[in-house]
Amino acid sequence: MMRLFLASKGNKAEQINPLAMSLGLAVPVILLYAFSLALQTYVLRLDVIMAVIGLVFVGLEGLLSVGTAVSFYHAFRG
Repeated sequence: MMRLFLASKGNKAEQINPLAMSLGLAVPVILLYAFSLALQTYVLRLDVIMAVIGLVFVGLEGLLSVGTAVSFYHAFRG
């Protein structure tokens, strides 16, 4: 919830710092999804589907956050 709150706050206030903190919190989430996919002993097909969906959403959020941060940087730089 904190990751999503920071991303929302950074987007609404047009600030780069909360977006960067949100991206920093996204890294452990991605690692946990990867662990649940690759390193667990017993994984159900539903676990795989849910982890892939989660990775897709977190990945899209990360890409959009980077794009938004770059946009904010260029808007306030010049």
